[in-house]
Amino acid sequence: TPASLGLFGAFLAVLTTEGGPAGPSLERLSETLRTVRAAENEALTQASQACASALLLNALPLCFAGLVVLVEPDVRTFYLHRFAGALCVTAMLLLIAGGWSWIERSLWGRSTRRRVAETRLRDVVSSLDLAAVVLGAGGTTAEALRLLHDRGPETIRSPIGELLARWRSGIGLSTVLLELPERAGEEYRAFASALVSTERDGAPVAALLARLGEEARLNRRRVAEIRARRLSVQLLLPLVCCSLPAVIIGAVVPLVVVSVGRVV
Repeated sequence: TPASLGLFGAFLAVLTTEGGPAGPSLERLSETLRTVRAAENEALTQASQACASALLLNALPLCFAGLVVLVEPDVRTFYLHRFAGALCVTAMLLLIAGGWSWIERSLWGRSTRRRVAETRLRDVVSSLDLAAVVLGAGGTTAEALRLLHDRGPETIRSPIGELLARWRSGIGLSTVLLELPERAGEEYRAFASALVSTERDGAPVAALLARLGEEARLNRRRVAEIRARRLSVQLLLPLVCCSLPAVIIGAVVPLVVVSVGRVV
């Protein structure tokens, strides 16, 4: 994917400019890409299964109506030659169309706020990994910030640029880093605290950033799992509100009308 290629290019730039051992850096890169790929595949599998089940259930009214026509030919006459039959067919098709639209929104129509939150979680992981590579290769905190500004995720470049501008104006880097959560989001608070710690005290931060990256990846997986469980519940609503009424109106009601007409 373009995001994976961009991350790979950033890692190569770090190795070229900062040096350092290539093995751990490439291992971190492969771990990150494997995690991202696994999350994408899991989400795609869950969405495909839910989509197939929902579409099959939404097509159930047409299948049931066709079966009723085959078993009871008088129902076909009711559909074609009576006004009530035309109304039943029209109502059934409208309910099926509404169910399809509802299912599509449930599967793919994520809200803008949710998409932004997922993008931030992904970008936090990438930012942590890039900074860990720079610091692990012997780079400084300022060099890590410059790399994030040049090759980091799009959502972090502008806030990092503002922080670097304030640092160049004479404000201490530790003070500037404390502003990162306010400018980039609360997801970066632990990241900023780790950078402040290494800037003020010289504490080894590469291992800490690696642990924070792992926690961010786990958090991203949890969000994906919660979304998948919520999706299965959301898909019950079009079934109850659209598919079942379509079966009743499009197949059961005509069959009852034809049966009552014979008795009378």
